[in-house]
Amino acid sequence: MTPIGVIAGDFNGDNKVDLVVTNYNSSNVSVFLGNGDGSFHPAVNYPTGTNPYPAAAGDFNGDSKLDLVTPDNVSGLVSVLIGNGDGSFKAPVSYADGAGTSSPMSVATGDFDKDGNLDLAVINAVSAAIAMSACCSVTAMAPSRRGSTTLPVSSTPIL
Repeated sequence: MTPIGVIAGDFNGDNKVDLVVTNYNSSNVSVFLGNGDGSFHPAVNYPTGTNPYPAAAGDFNGDSKLDLVTPDNVSGLVSVLIGNGDGSFKAPVSYADGAGTSSPMSVATGDFDKDGNLDLAVINAVSAAIAMSACCSVTAMAPSRRGSTTLPVSSTPIL
């Protein structure tokens, strides 16, 4: 494992801070559920796409449970892992990063187009661009990506 990033959030709905570590070489995330006293349960690993960079969290399917997204550096995809609300995650669903090349390096979430749905901003090292994606209407049967806009950046971005 090569840990490359960590985020905090309440992934199991118990009002205690949990941690998610993104592991580059093992292509997974490790979820550490918090005990509320600064200690954590042992890690449980969930697969991502190939060679993920640091994850971001948000509610991508509107169920009030935190989900994860990772930019998958080698594949040129981003992977969305839908949270079950108990600290576990469904298998990843992958989407093109919106920039049309490989090497997505970082992802941020927000409602960028003010439509009430969470969107993604993915920075891509090869194209030196930020892809603003109207993320993923993710349901159990029909994941879809609603489109994207690409913004050029001045040089090749690095973490």
